[in-house]
Amino acid sequence: MFNQLEDLDFVYEIAILSKTSEHLQEKTNILNNYAKQTGLKVNTKKTNVMSINTRNKTPTTINDLPVDSVEDFTYLGSIISKDNGTGKDIKARLSKVRATFARLHTIWKSNQYSLRTKLRIYNSNIKSVLLVGSETWRVLVSVAN
Repeated sequence: MFNQLEDLDFVYEIAILSKTSEHLQEKTNILNNYAKQTGLKVNTKKTNVMSINTRNKTPTTINDLPVDSVEDFTYLGSIISKDNGTGKDIKARLSKVRATFARLHTIWKSNQYSLRTKLRIYNSNIKSVLLVGSETWRVLVSVAN
């Protein structure tokens, strides 16, 4: 019976969750072995380890190659940060929204499209960039100084 979340799998991205570096290495070895059996190869250059509330004393390896340890990484378009803050993710999302909005500048200024059409474009292109994956966002309470 499974009573604890062990990993997160989505298409080509996997996040392995472990409480100890030894357990992480064991899971990484199992993943690597299954990948080999199916003709796949884990790309060590695109693989990262992030430790939270612990010091990873022994580096995680794949095929005897060390995996980089990072302070934050992007998973499914969201920036996951070691300090558990959302500031980096929010800034990145707002930057993407600004860029998307700017790319549609000619549509916003055009008289060829009705306000209704522009709103539909806004809702489908701008809001979707901002809110992708929002159903999994962690909500934190912050007290203003």
